[in-house]
Amino acid sequence: MNLTRVKLVTIGEDCSGIGTFGHAMADASRECGGHCIKMWASEKDPALLNVLRASEYNEVHDDMLRTPRNVLPADTTSYGLGSPCQPESRSGKQRRGHDPRSRPLKMATQWLRSDGEDLDNLPLSFVLENVDGMTTGKKGAARFKAILNALGKNFVVKWEKVNARDYVPQNRLRVYLVGIRRDLCHADDFVFPDPPAQPLPQLRDVLTPDATWYSACDLKQHGRVATRNRGHAILALKDAPNGAIAAFDHRASPQRPSVSLDVCPCLMVARSGGAMTLAKKVAPDNFVFRAVDINEQAALQGIPKVHDRCMFMMTRRQYSAALGNAMTYPIVKAIGLRLLPLVANSV
Repeated sequence: MNLTRVKLVTIGEDCSGIGTFGHAMADASRECGGHCIKMWASEKDPALLNVLRASEYNEVHDDMLRTPRNVLPADTTSYGLGSPCQPESRSGKQRRGHDPRSRPLKMATQWLRSDGEDLDNLPLSFVLENVDGMTTGKKGAARFKAILNALGKNFVVKWEKVNARDYVPQNRLRVYLVGIRRDLCHADDFVFPDPPAQPLPQLRDVLTPDATWYSACDLKQHGRVATRNRGHAILALKDAPNGAIAAFDHRASPQRPSVSLDVCPCLMVARSGGAMTLAKKVAPDNFVFRAVDINEQAALQGIPKVHDRCMFMMTRRQYSAALGNAMTYPIVKAIGLRLLPLVANSV
């Protein structure tokens, strides 16, 4: 049996956003010689529903919490969920299961651990993604273990922390859980992909070459925090060679890393107003600045230009927020290249 090729792949996803999971899995199935059918997607944000409807999904539901699981197509090859990260994020209060935004993860876990001998109503595999904060602290570790135990009832589950930095010039540490249904013959065979062997991608590789830089960067209207973070960016560039670029989040609190050389800090939905700023050293004591534009934000998530129709179907702020919420495209694709042949060849 050839475990690198597939024939037909069916995909379903919740909390879909701009459909990064479906697009990446479709690309992975094509590279494996197969055809992908996007069975369903669900998304609560009205601005994103039109994007999903234009992305060749058979069914688009407006909210997974109002979509009974028994109306979804059965035996889907792979199911994806990028549930809201705010309940788990160390940037917030980490209310975890007490936060109403944790309901999508609870609902998905209950569905995937459902009782009964008939597993045919469950997907053949799943990929769940969230921030690494869901595994930290005593309460977080205990809740994460409970989630793994629940999912492990019907699936062989493996998980790993993956930093998008290995694939794109963005520091974005996330937890990925991958499960394969226990009744499939290759359920134990999934192994997370190794990072690409090539050198780490650099921030300048994704920047628009003809963008305009400004000699002034007045952030006073954003308060002392923004002015302080701009100062940190200048200090980081002081000993760097001319032409070096730093990215900084001018809204970052003192508890969060705000400046990175040749790599972007984590894109966040809360920064959709344009908080990510670039600083470049032109000469000693001479620095220029500009904001990270929307095309660069998409590139920082590894989203190919073929999927950039989103830019024409929503405002820039809405698209920026969706990018901050999205799964990192090349990571999902790399997982799909390992996962889909195992699952599609197990039935």
